[in-house]
Amino acid sequence: MKKRLLLAIGLFVFLSLEASALNIDQVRKHVFEGDYKAAIVEGEKALAQVSEDSPVVDELHYLMGACYLREGHLTRASDIFEIIINEHKNSRFYQDARMGLGDVYFLRGHFSKAVPIYQKILKEDPATEIKSRLYYRLGRFVFTTGDLEEGKVYVSDMQKPAPPALPPESKEKKNAYVLLENKEGYSLQVGAFSQEKNARDLAEQLNKKNYPVYIEEIKGPGKIKFRVKVGRFKDKAGALKQQSRLSGEGYSTIICPPFSSNP
Repeated sequence: MKKRLLLAIGLFVFLSLEASALNIDQVRKHVFEGDYKAAIVEGEKALAQVSEDSPVVDELHYLMGACYLREGHLTRASDIFEIIINEHKNSRFYQDARMGLGDVYFLRGHFSKAVPIYQKILKEDPATEIKSRLYYRLGRFVFTTGDLEEGKVYVSDMQKPAPPALPPESKEKKNAYVLLENKEGYSLQVGAFSQEKNARDLAEQLNKKNYPVYIEEIKGPGKIKFRVKVGRFKDKAGALKQQSRLSGEGYSTIICPPFSSNP
């Protein structure tokens, strides 16, 4: 009787591991295809089945956090990244999860929280495999401050071959070229808000569509305005081209010359 019980327990554990492995394969497939909603559905099923000591639990959490981030569910993404950071410190996805948490803050416009996370990862692990992506994020932040020369240094560093540079087709590299076009810095204003949350909501929407978006905080007499902007362009023609794309998707925009402060 005891042997049968042990056999049944062993079989249950084996089948559970097999099921979670099959689910994570489906999650990976959906992520590879860019179907983040489907990945979330499969991932939630897998999380309900997988045990905390499973060899795939950290990867599953990371994939789920990344998918929720891409879909704009920032609170859920933040919760999942913090699970990895707090409970899986030896995971190969640990640094990626820290960067993901930084991205949540970045998308919310909380640069004072996002930037130290990126900088701390680089300081603690100068050879990290995500170094190029961290440089890109820091470059984006510096561009929002108007310091184009420092921004160009960050984005130039991300092209260096060691540690591995970003692949040519990566979203970060494509957007970096927009930011780096040169110091003239034409940009497109897509919205201006008195409420930070409204600016963050629009920025998240544009980020999901792969626009190089950022938020500028403009302080005036007795008030603060949050401007949602896209890109840095070497001339007005480049800005007009991007403006046409945005207009085609229903966004009204204003072309801002270098260091413009128009409302």
